[in-house]
Amino acid sequence: MKLDQISITCTTQNQPAPYAYQQRFDIELDEDQISISFLMEYLGREDLTDEDIYEEGFTSDDDYSWKGQLPASWALELERVLGKTSYRKKQDKDTPLSISIDTADTQGSIPSEYEMWEYLTQELAQAIFEASGRELPLKLEVLSIAKAKTERHVIQGSFAERSASIIVNDTHKTINWMRLKSILKTLFLPDYLPELASDKLPRKRGIYISPEEGAWYKLGHAIIEPSKKSRTLTKLEELVEELNGL
Repeated sequence: MKLDQISITCTTQNQPAPYAYQQRFDIELDEDQISISFLMEYLGREDLTDEDIYEEGFTSDDDYSWKGQLPASWALELERVLGKTSYRKKQDKDTPLSISIDTADTQGSIPSEYEMWEYLTQELAQAIFEASGRELPLKLEVLSIAKAKTERHVIQGSFAERSASIIVNDTHKTINWMRLKSILKTLFLPDYLPELASDKLPRKRGIYISPEEGAWYKLGHAIIEPSKKSRTLTKLEELVEELNGL
């Protein structure tokens, strides 16, 4: 589906202040890039004091706006997602966000494929935060320590560029964006317990994940199953074995 302009509005549902927010993406497509006007506003804070807001980890000036460009790979992704989108008459009140789309052919349309659009807007917001310098590109490490061998992998991803790579024991390997998404999904299926993370580089046998600099989570200790019936740790172990084979 070819388009020249698209506006996407995401608003939190069933979320109280100071957490409630709305994001709006106004996008224009050029030949080799997309131009975006982005606005994120927090909602319903009129009755809260600054102290109320600070206690929840926010500030009184959390609204954010940005105008800039992202590469053509984003235009391709938007066209791909729009081409797979159908529409419904009403918002689902049980989803975390209400999402509406405006194009030349659709005004205030509600996508039926909620999860696909939720993920797209999350990636797009992250790309904007990265392009604006508000946040750094993705970087996390996987460390596998065995008796005979230690394997260390650095996984890097740029949401702004939609590019990804893995450094395997100092060897740089490019991977496609969909592969990165699959890796991240497997890595973050389990629950991570920050209170059990270590700030020291691990030396003992085991599998460790560092999703942020200076914090190491050990599989089976600081990384646990989210429920008794889940098998997320097994999937993570299988992923680490696959990375060790690269």
